[in-house]
Amino acid sequence: MLIFDSQCRQIELLPPDRKCVILNSRQSKRPCNHDDWVTATSRAVDGVIRQELTVITSTGLNTWELTAHLVNIERGRQIIVLPSMEEESIPSVIAQTIDDFKLDPARCLFVAPSSDTVPGKSAKDFWPERDLLAVELADVVLPLSIRPGGNFDRLQNQAATAGKEICNDFRVDYRRPVDRVRYDFEGCTLNPAIDDPNWRYVIHWTRSSHGPYPAETRFEYYRDILALDNYCRSAYHTLLRIATDRTIRSTNRFIRGGHQVVSFSALEPREAVKLMRWRRRYVSYSFEPYGVAIRTDTAIAAGLRPVVYGDDNLYSQLADSDWPFFQSRGSEVSDWRPEAEWRHLGDIDLLSLPADGIKLITYTCREAVALQQLTEHEVIPLILT
Repeated sequence: MLIFDSQCRQIELLPPDRKCVILNSRQSKRPCNHDDWVTATSRAVDGVIRQELTVITSTGLNTWELTAHLVNIERGRQIIVLPSMEEESIPSVIAQTIDDFKLDPARCLFVAPSSDTVPGKSAKDFWPERDLLAVELADVVLPLSIRPGGNFDRLQNQAATAGKEICNDFRVDYRRPVDRVRYDFEGCTLNPAIDDPNWRYVIHWTRSSHGPYPAETRFEYYRDILALDNYCRSAYHTLLRIATDRTIRSTNRFIRGGHQVVSFSALEPREAVKLMRWRRRYVSYSFEPYGVAIRTDTAIAAGLRPVVYGDDNLYSQLADSDWPFFQSRGSEVSDWRPEAEWRHLGDIDLLSLPADGIKLITYTCREAVALQQLTEHEVIPLILT
C-alpha cells in the first residue's frame, strides 16, 4: 500500500485518528436525492463527521463517489483509495481527482494498492481489491444499502469477526437497481405534427448519461444529483442542457479514429422510434425520444452530411477529410445502415443557425410545455396522451 498527500508526496503512515468506511452495494445508474441509499449516505456522512471520524472513500462507482463528494462539501476528512495503476501515473490521477471533485487538498490523503496493473485487465477487475482495502483501513464499518449475499455483505461479516466496530444506525433495505426507463410507443398516438410524409428534418436524438457530461466535473454531477428529485442526466435533461446552452456538444464515443462529431438521423420520427432499443450491453438505449430537429436545407448549409457506410477496404480508400463521416455498415446481427446517420464535425452552435430551421422534440406534452418556456425554438411532443 502506498500513501500520498494531496501534493503527491509519499508518506509512511496514515494519521492515527479513527477511520470509518460507508458501504453501499451497487445501485442504479440513475440516482436522485430521494433514493433510500442517497439519503442514508447523506445522513451517515453527517453523523461520522460530527464524530470527527476520517472517512475512507474511493472512485469508479457512484456509491463511492457520492460519499467522497458529501465528505468534501461537509468539510470532513477523507482518505481516497485510488484504482490500481503504475506508480508513475499516481501523481496525475491525484491531481485530476482533486480537480474533478473540487477537493480541499488540506482535508484529503490518497492510498494506492501496492500491486501493479495487470495488462489486459480493466479498472473493474480491481474493484474487489479496492473494496477489501477500504474495509481493512477502517476502524468502524457502516453498512447502508447492502445486497444480501453480496461482496459487501461478506466483507462486513469478516470485519465483525475481526473485531471492527459495525454501526447499523443508518442502514436501509437494499433495493434492486433499476437502470432502465420505460417508453410506450405502441400504446400512444404519434403526434401528427411530426407524423408527416413531408417531414424534412434530420434529428439529433439524445440519451441519458450515466455520469458527468463531457467537460463537466464530478463535483457538478453529484451536486445536481443531490439537488433534484429525478435523475439529473436523463435524456430530457440532456435536451434541456442543449436548449439552454444553445450548443450540441460533440463526442468521439464509438467513432472510428476518435473524431469529435454530432450524430443525427435522417429517419422520419415514426421510423426512428422503431430503433429506440434498450442495449443491455451498454445499459442504455440506442437513443431516446428527445431530440433537436434541424431542417435538412439548414443542416446541409451548416456542414452536416450523410455518413458513408462501408467496410475496412472502403475506409482505406477515403480521403482524410472523409474519415469522420465513415461508419461501418456492421454485420447481419448489427446492421447500422437503417439509422440513416448524418454527422457534423465538432460542436454545433444553434445560435449560428436560423431559428425557424430548428425544432425541439420531447417525449410528452407536459415536457414540451415546460421546455417551451425556456427556448425560442418550437417544441413538439412526440406522443399525444
